[in-house]
Amino acid sequence: MGQLLFLAFGAGAVSALLFGVVAVGSPAGMLLSYLAPLPILIVALGWHHLVGLLAAISGALILSFVLRSSAGLAFALGPALPAWWIAYLALLGRADPRRGGALDWMPSGRLLLWTGVTGSAIAVAAAVGLGSGDYAHFIDMLRQATDALLRSESGMPRQGAADTIGGVPSETLVRLLVLITPVVAAAVFSLTLALNVWLGAKIVFMSGRLPRPWPEIAELRMPPAALILLGAGFLASLFAGWLGVAGRALAGGLIMMFALQGLALVHLITRGKQGRPALLALTYLFTILLGHILLPLLAVAGMLDTATPLRQRLTRNHNPGGRNGPPSPT
Repeated sequence: MGQLLFLAFGAGAVSALLFGVVAVGSPAGMLLSYLAPLPILIVALGWHHLVGLLAAISGALILSFVLRSSAGLAFALGPALPAWWIAYLALLGRADPRRGGALDWMPSGRLLLWTGVTGSAIAVAAAVGLGSGDYAHFIDMLRQATDALLRSESGMPRQGAADTIGGVPSETLVRLLVLITPVVAAAVFSLTLALNVWLGAKIVFMSGRLPRPWPEIAELRMPPAALILLGAGFLASLFAGWLGVAGRALAGGLIMMFALQGLALVHLITRGKQGRPALLALTYLFTILLGHILLPLLAVAGMLDTATPLRQRLTRNHNPGGRNGPPSPT
């Protein structure tokens, strides 16, 4: 018990430190802050989800004591509790009597769906916190941020309000920012959480402590419920107020997860091909460099994968595990 408490406190302290370095304002500090969920995920997946929960609570208390209570709350709602929640879901399993009591784990595609929903919830919580729960105040904060950013970029004086900036009405820019901010924030939060889950699970798997089998990336496929939620997000985005913010955030998070599913299709298509590592490396490189073009295309491919029997056709065409031998490892 003492060892588990020590692990929980240590993981929470490291996670809080990674989260707190963003206050430095340097690019390195920003990059390190993206890894804040990782220590909590490692202890939750490698020992017990309750150890991860204790790590999340201890990290929040440390930040509340060292900095201020708002920092502890932001840590808890940002990287800490979402990391524990996804780890808890990843460890869910039920005995299958038809397989002699062997555990059926939550499918990786459903876990990806939950990751997108969780990332969207983080984005909504961040927006509500930015506006202190008042939607009008949220709009005003975005207006001030837009005005300050564009003035600094154009070298304009800070005094006074600009009706037009660069020939574009400032109110138009604010409305555009209101539309895209929840989408982009949810996509970034969901992607960051997904990458931390993969990295944390990989570390625990290499240590031999991961209780569930390591899933193949090529088998990643979200259930049809993801398309239903995406449609609900688009529908809610048509409304004003916090409902519209929540709808756009849900759409942004799920679109990013469908893009990851599209990358999984690339893993499936390249199975058994010569030069597969180089092909995958180029795919990821171009996705990073040309994400504004490739990510939407990958998301469409992921949606088609969920909505149609596309995967079955690809599997038959490439015949993994058939006469040509087993699939190459991912």
